[in-house]
Amino acid sequence: MKICQNCGHENTDSGKFCEECGTKLVEAPKFCPECGIKLEGTPKFCPECGFSLLSGENNDEDYSTEYEDNSYETDDEVEDTYESEDEDYSYSEDDSESDDYEEYVDEDSYEDDESVEDRIVSLLDEYLPKICKGCTWYTKSGGTFDKPEYRTRIENARSKIVYNRSASEILGMLDITIFKNGKDGLVFLTDGISFDYGFSKVTVPYTQMGDMFLDKALHFQHWIENKNNSAWKGDVTIDGIYYNLSTLKDCLEEIYAII
Repeated sequence: MKICQNCGHENTDSGKFCEECGTKLVEAPKFCPECGIKLEGTPKFCPECGFSLLSGENNDEDYSTEYEDNSYETDDEVEDTYESEDEDYSYSEDDSESDDYEEYVDEDSYEDDESVEDRIVSLLDEYLPKICKGCTWYTKSGGTFDKPEYRTRIENARSKIVYNRSASEILGMLDITIFKNGKDGLVFLTDGISFDYGFSKVTVPYTQMGDMFLDKALHFQHWIENKNNSAWKGDVTIDGIYYNLSTLKDCLEEIYAII
């Protein structure tokens, strides 16, 4: 039986479109897109992590390769790995420069990463209401994305706008859909912004915001990566139908400054 990703209706295996809402049916995933566990039958939610299997794209091939070809390490293997790392990176107690470096990595780097994400969310809380022109905005501050109504929107954004990203990487969104379902708009990630551009899902890293410029639209000089190397994609744009572009540019410049 095939379960409709749009409404959850159970259809016959031979059906190509949902009997309830008319949405095109796809094969049920064999592996959970969130945690990679192998699935049995056609569950609506992952039995391991609770991820909704009613939304998102079928990633069976990618996850089967990742989780079948790579076995988990045993406890002994993990212990051997750490012992090997200890030998490779051992240092003398008299080496003060090495001591200072280890203290910096252990105490500062992770705190900086966390504070950067928090600072981005604070900027989004400030700017998104000003950027919106007739759309809906929301951020992850205050546990908003943990609420059921927002969790569905985030899963829709993952399947329709962003590419191969987890829900935890989404910090905020400008939702331009009439029904506020998260299927179209501008998504702010931990490392960039994602949106539909033509027939492609585009993600522009925050590190490239220094090259953006504004005229009738907001332009980005965007790189994409293929399997072999990086290739120049050229100019991608966001128009001003739903967004205040000058305020959006100000927001992205401030994010760029703290990355």
